[in-house]
Amino acid sequence: MRKPMMLKKTYLSFETCWETTFSAAALPKTAALSSHLHNDESIIGGAAKKHFQRLRPFNYDASVKPVCKATNNVNDYGYPSGHALTGYLEALTLIQMVPERRDAILARADDYAHSRVVCGVHYPGDGAASKLTAYAMMGFMMNNERFKEELQAARTEVRARLELQPFTPKPSQP
Repeated sequence: MRKPMMLKKTYLSFETCWETTFSAAALPKTAALSSHLHNDESIIGGAAKKHFQRLRPFNYDASVKPVCKATNNVNDYGYPSGHALTGYLEALTLIQMVPERRDAILARADDYAHSRVVCGVHYPGDGAASKLTAYAMMGFMMNNERFKEELQAARTEVRARLELQPFTPKPSQP
């Protein structure tokens, strides 16, 4: 079952890449795609966390005090970072929508992943694993017809919101 449609806080983290705000009401197709990405992230990321069972820094070392929201559940593992994985998936998706802002989007995704280290809930390797996982997932997703249809609808919606010309990706070379 899909989670309710929402524009994930992660997408909102990318607002620094342009001069407007995003909301689910203004971008319903983008919000639906965001929800689907978050669902896909939780399936893949959750399985990886269960497999690797890497303790978070504050569960390994009691002297580490997280400065952001953290759970006391020792079984809430940190590798790979779910927040970073969602951030990178959404960044890679946004790049498909607004490729001319690629560098700013990727820089923001890196900052988002790093913030999880700074606040004490992840190790640097957790975010690095999330980045690699996101690229692998995106490779699979770009070959999925449903994803491509949702992406095209969201691309049209986002580009209109940003007052950008329509964009049609070039076909892949054989």
